[in-house]
Amino acid sequence: MKLETFWFVLTVACLVWYATISLYVAVRAVWDIRRMLRRLGSVRDDESDGGADDASGGSENDSAYQPRNG
Repeated sequence: MKLETFWFVLTVACLVWYATISLYVAVRAVWDIRRMLRRLGSVRDDESDGGADDASGGSENDSAYQPRNG
């Protein structure tokens, strides 16, 4: 095998690897952002629903305001 062929194959392999990793990261990012936006939307909906029904403006047991342990 000629040296030029070796470097060509190595370059193509690196480009394929880089493109695969970049595509994987992009797909996972879109998935994570969609999940985050859904979760934020549900928290906002819960806050607006709780405020309309409760004259005091919210309760101490509202899960959106409780700190997480751990």
